[in-house]
Order: sequence, then C-alpha cells, then structure tokens
Amino acid sequence: MLRGLYQDGKERIAELNTKEEDSKKAFTEKEAAHEKKLASIKEKLETKKISNEFYESEVKDEKRIWTYWSKVRERQHRQYLSALRLQHATMKKVHNMIELYEKALSSKGSTSDLKEDLQKVMATMHGGAPGHLVLMQDELKATQ
Repeated sequence: MLRGLYQDGKERIAELNTKEEDSKKAFTEKEAAHEKKLASIKEKLETKKISNEFYESEVKDEKRIWTYWSKVRERQHRQYLSALRLQHATMKKVHNMIELYEKALSSKGSTSDLKEDLQKVMATMHGGAPGHLVLMQDELKATQ
C-alpha cells in the first residue's frame, strides 16, 4: 500500500511537471501575441490610421491585459512550486515509513531502536504518535 502511494506521488509529480511545461508554453504564446499586438498598434499610428489619443488608449488597454496575464502566470508558478513541495514532503514521509516497516519486518536492529525510529517518524505526522502505539514484534516476544 505504501509503495503504491509512493508510486502515485511520482506520477503526480510527473503530471505537475507536464502541466507546468504546458503553462510555460501557453504563456510564451501569449507574450508573442502581446508583442505582435503592440507592434500592430504602433504600425497603425505610424501609418496615420489611428490618432495619438486612440493609440495611447489601445496601448494602455493592451498593457493592462498583459499585466493581468503576467500575474496569472506568477500565481500558477507559485501554486506549482507549493504543490511540488507538498508532494515531495509526503513522499519523504511515505519513504521513511516504508524503511521503518522493512526494518521492523526484517528484525534488523534492536527493539528500542525500532521504537525510537517509529517515534521520530510519527512525530512528523499529525503532531506525534499516540502513546498506545507499539510494535507487533514486542507483543509477539511477550507472548512467546
């Protein structure tokens, strides 16, 4: 189950990276369209198809729209970075749990080391482990 969760995390990171690349590409296209539109407006002014006042109004509107899209891109990028950090942190915790389970199941290390490792891992999750959590190996040894 934990290995599946870890693999899902890898897939989510790949999806996040793909979406970020798509977002970058779309933003680059919008930037090119913006530059083209500004050049078109300037050309109309130079060929006297529009007045100076209309030119200034058109440039102001285009810059306002461009400012909006720039901020959208900044927010998207921040969200991407936040999601990536969360995903990596989750994967690290899952990986730590996998290692702890493998260590416990292989009976490598002393019981006190396992308890200590478990407490360290659980301390990072949900504010700490409940006091009644014990390893099954302790219970098995007590019954034998």
